[in-house]
Order: sequence, then structure tokens, then C-alpha cells
Amino acid sequence: MTLAEFTQANLCLPSLRGRDPAAVLSELSRALEREHLVPASLSLFNVALNQYFFANGDTIGAAAYSLGRLASLHTTAFAVGQAREQFWWRNGCASVYLVFLIASPPNDSQTESAIIGGVKRLVDDRVTLQMIHSATRPATMFAALSRITLSDVNVSSPRTAATASAVKSA
Repeated sequence: MTLAEFTQANLCLPSLRGRDPAAVLSELSRALEREHLVPASLSLFNVALNQYFFANGDTIGAAAYSLGRLASLHTTAFAVGQAREQFWWRNGCASVYLVFLIASPPNDSQTESAIIGGVKRLVDDRVTLQMIHSATRPATMFAALSRITLSDVNVSSPRTAATASAVKSA
């Protein structure tokens, strides 16, 4: 299983417009809503922004993540965006250029942990990180994410679940 299995190319934003956490989380929330993975971007944005204000350990190197847990969700997915220049994520404490917004149902901490572990592997993989940083197209970012494997994970990706449903109904 790879990190890419929890997102789509259209959820990989190679050039974020926002330069602060609130603007970036809003942009990523809208992307998830456009792809019909969350019912309302404002709900996800509010939850993710609250998590940002109350969480401490949400950066890994030059990457940050925020969790948006919504009862209306059935699967976990994420949107990722990068800024061309690093910006402050935590009041001058962390400078990042890559941000992940993980949208999940409240009871899916195992998948959230697997994705966060994938972000850590991504940050440690200089070649793949450089591929993402030089990406100008969503498909290029998505292809780079498919290089990051999630080891020792016992979760179903949204694509695996959709495939299993299609197979059962056939």
C-alpha cells in the first residue's frame, strides 16, 4: 500500500496560493469538497483549524499536517499542497512548504497514523521529496506519492474499498 492510495491527483496542489495555515487549510478543504470526498469544506476547515490551534506535534521536517475528523465521512483521504516558498506554520516555530490535510471519520486513527507515518517516510526520502518540490502538475506530485510505501499497515484505502465493493456487486 502506498501514500497515493489515500488521495487523487486532483487533490495534489503543486502551487498553494495561501501563505498562512488558515488560508492553506481552506484551500485544501475546498479541494476535498470539489472531489466529493467531504460534504462541506467549511465544516472540514473549521475542524482542521481547531486541530491546528490545539495540537502541538503536527510538523515533520518541512511538512505539516492537520486532521479533520467528521462524523459524516466514511473513508479517510487527504489533500496535499505545496508552497513555492516556505512559510511559518507554528508562530515562528516551524517553517514548512508541504501541507497535508487528512479528512477522516472519528474512529479511523489507525489509517491517520499510517498516513502520518507515510509523511515521515516522504520527508526522509530526499529523492521523492525533491520530485514533489519540483512538480508543477498534480499528476507529478501524485506519482511521487505512489513511491512512498506504508509498511506494516492493516487498513483499507478508499480505492481498495471501492474495488472490493465493485467486485462484490459484480
